[in-house]
Amino acid sequence: MQEINATDMKTLIGAKFQIAGKGFEGSYIYPHGGKFWYFASSNSCCEGPDTKYYLSVARADQITGPYKTKNGVDIKTINDFSGAGSTKFLEGDGVNWVGPGHNAEIIEDDHGRTYILYHAVSLAKPWLINAGGATRRPLLMDEVLWGEDGWPYIEGGVPSSTKKTAPYFDVNN
Repeated sequence: MQEINATDMKTLIGAKFQIAGKGFEGSYIYPHGGKFWYFASSNSCCEGPDTKYYLSVARADQITGPYKTKNGVDIKTINDFSGAGSTKFLEGDGVNWVGPGHNAEIIEDDHGRTYILYHAVSLAKPWLINAGGATRRPLLMDEVLWGEDGWPYIEGGVPSSTKKTAPYFDVNN
């Protein structure tokens, strides 16, 4: 991570610093409830129905960290790409979806609900047609709920397989 100049939003200032170990990719930091939430993916993303990818979460009091798991482990110490020791946020259900990860965006709608966009592998259609065995990873969206302990979670901890309430945006506001 490296600070950016607030005036031109281009110039990098200060020294680079590490906030997570080598066990993560597709990192995303989201501020909520006075904390900074680090969402990232771990494990293998592209093995069709055998994909083991998942999303984990950690939190910090400052954007610069330290980011810690629910068990208090500093994620700078997690260097195994399996993500062992991380706090799982979203994983496959083994029935409809496997390999959720690589969060694209976390948004808040006009009703104050939080949603995450990510991809996963459908077990019904895990491969792209005529793409040489490439894994098909459609875009999904689920509501992020916030527990009484302050930690985010997805209902059931797996991608939803039924229709849910869509985000609301007032186009006239």
